Amino acid sequence: MNLTLKIFKTNWVNLLSVFVSVYFFIIAAEMSNQQESFKESLSIAVFGGLFGILYYGMIFWISFLLLLFLIDLILIKNTRNLEAKLFLEWFIISIPFSYWFIKYQEWILLIGCIAFLIGQYLRKPKIFELLESKSIPK
Repeated sequence: MNLTLKIFKTNWVNLLSVFVSVYFFIIAAEMSNQQESFKESLSIAVFGGLFGILYYGMIFWISFLLLLFLIDLILIKNTRNLEAKLFLEWFIISIPFSYWFIKYQEWILLIGCIAFLIGQYLRKPKIFELLESKSIPK
């Protein structure tokens, strides 16, 4: 399998970290709503959060994956400065979300940016392993 595709496949960590953290944030935010009963809040949180993330956020997920692929393709070719490259990728993709967080004070954007940063550092060992195995002659 192509090395670029293998590196791109490590982005499942980013997708999972952002999805789970944002989903739990939505559930917590809805559960703190005192206007409905606990049962109503729970059903709204679980199903509404899932619907919101998957359908309302579809444009986000598509553009997020495209940006990850393009930046991985451009930046990640060797292990030299891998941590800096992953940080730069996070920084570039997080700029608009950080701006929107500051402008609109939507905490969910900050949660997503932090989860994305954590995901970048969780996938670093696998990328390092893939790039190192490429440089070892077989």
